[in-house]
Amino acid sequence: MANIMFPWERAVLSGDRSVGPMSGMQKLYWGAFALAVAFLVANRAREYYASLKSKEEMAAELAENRRAMQAALDGESFADADDPFEGMEPGEIEAFLKKQAPDGDPYAGMSPEEINAHLHATQERTVRENLSFPKNLPGAGR
Repeated sequence: MANIMFPWERAVLSGDRSVGPMSGMQKLYWGAFALAVAFLVANRAREYYASLKSKEEMAAELAENRRAMQAALDGESFADADDPFEGMEPGEIEAFLKKQAPDGDPYAGMSPEEINAHLHATQERTVRENLSFPKNLPGAGR
């Protein structure tokens, strides 16, 4: 079994270290191992600090998420945008929805005509923003 071990494992298990100091090769292996660990730690720290956001960036992201959540509650599509509920637990989403619409109805307090007008305006705005037609169709105007 000692043939397949790394030199430092062999030194620890066979008791060679109690007889004398580690050989130069064993020290080289330990040095390479320590450098590899230091490199990994430094790389992870660099990635962590590079991904930190300022308070202004986090506030802007939070405002955008709130706008997107309200748009989702209003029935607008957010398929082309990031998920506004990303990073929230199901319980947090449920609490947010209850806060926005306590009785479970986002249209509470609106008459059927107001609901229809709101949905129609939302649908018109969505079509206007997301749908485009070619300007010069062959055969158009005939």
